[in-house]
Amino acid sequence: MKRPAVPSHWLPYISDSGWYTLSHPPTWQPERREQWLILRAPQEQARLSFHCLHLTARPDAPPPAELDLASLLPKGEGLARATPLDIPWTHVGTEGPAERFEQLFGDPDSGSWQRAQIWLMRHEGLLLSVLFCQAGERDPELETLVRMILGTIRLADTPADPADVFTQRVLAEAQRLYPAREVESSEVLSLRFGDAQVGLANFYRQYIATPDRFDELVGQVLERAERLQGAARQRFDPTLDAVRERIMPMLYPLDQWQDNFPNHIGEPWVGPLAILYVIDQPDTYWYVRDDLLDKWGISRQELHELALSNLTAYWEVTPMQLHVAGSQQKPSMVLPAKHDSYNAVRFVSPEFREQLLELFGQPFVIGLPNRDFFVAAAADSRELLQHCQQQVRSDFATADHPLCDRMLWISADGVSEYED
Repeated sequence: MKRPAVPSHWLPYISDSGWYTLSHPPTWQPERREQWLILRAPQEQARLSFHCLHLTARPDAPPPAELDLASLLPKGEGLARATPLDIPWTHVGTEGPAERFEQLFGDPDSGSWQRAQIWLMRHEGLLLSVLFCQAGERDPELETLVRMILGTIRLADTPADPADVFTQRVLAEAQRLYPAREVESSEVLSLRFGDAQVGLANFYRQYIATPDRFDELVGQVLERAERLQGAARQRFDPTLDAVRERIMPMLYPLDQWQDNFPNHIGEPWVGPLAILYVIDQPDTYWYVRDDLLDKWGISRQELHELALSNLTAYWEVTPMQLHVAGSQQKPSMVLPAKHDSYNAVRFVSPEFREQLLELFGQPFVIGLPNRDFFVAAAADSRELLQHCQQQVRSDFATADHPLCDRMLWISADGVSEYED
């Protein structure tokens, strides 16, 4: 039987390691809570929670014994077997009063739910747990919608390694291919390769999309790192005069910066974003560390002002071309004509925000799904804003160098989170 097509306006979601993907209605709000994905229905009438395990994630781990999924489900009075889903994965489900599942999931919101279903799905060493909770009376239409969401689930045929295992694999390959280089893992998704710090986050994003290309991708990354060695020491520990004109601002996800790269100079900006600072090179860029700031003898504010000045000079030399929808007198949407590493960070500049405020003639909303792109839209069209938000969430889930899946509000007072 042919599976129904996913509605075109639904938004995609890709788990951190690419172990599973799904699509959901744009009205269902996603939330990450530790290792869980939580989808919240409008008015909190229901919730879907997802948690995935890779049972053979460690290279040295023995293969797991064959699991009887039904044996993992709670049993007892009041519980019934759930109707099978329209998915090709081995799965089993049960349903009943929500309190029967409270201890199993440790749900702090369990008191608000009346009914629940739990599903277990297995494919190629992956075990996906799904908990569906309903408030109030049982709603058949809501259950049909949830089954549609679960029908979009795809489990990876070749599960990618989690980030820490992946980092160790890259480390081992670097030591094998370049035994003369001193190579060590500084933190997850980062290596010290000779005189250079090699970030692996974007490489990992490419890898989880095509895990069978690991050897090819790691070869490219390490070859590039080796080519940079000639000037790496000067790049890694330069004088301020040598790089003054190449210091640029760069937006970065706030949680990733704080968790993985706290030694990089930065500051929180708006919502889930932070401003970091990079040294721009013809073939790459690298982030300014706190020890360099001490060496240079300048303050964080001086660094920020220098970076903004260089950003303005960059766009004076290479002017940004914009696509404008609507009319010049009343634009409805503005997009950059081509991708550029410094497109999104332009909104850190008050001068650029003022230019677009003058163009729109009113406050407007922006989306910054990734480093190289932005969308700006007039705030007086709800339909247009919904379309932009859907596209921003889709791009955030699939593009390289992702930044933010939320919309931001631009006004004469500055930048803030947009509240619909």
